[in-house]
Amino acid sequence: MHRLRPLTKSTYDTFSQCDVCRRVYWRGSHFERLDPNIRTLLGLP
Repeated sequence: MHRLRPLTKSTYDTFSQCDVCRRVYWRGSHFERLDPNIRTLLGLP
């Protein structure tokens, strides 16, 4: 949590961290727009 910006911490409550690069990820405002595209590329419903 100490690596996140204050607005990110106050807006989102679920985070994931990459085991390899240690970067922190969350379902930000772009998620709803990108998710259908990624699902299509992966052949998911």
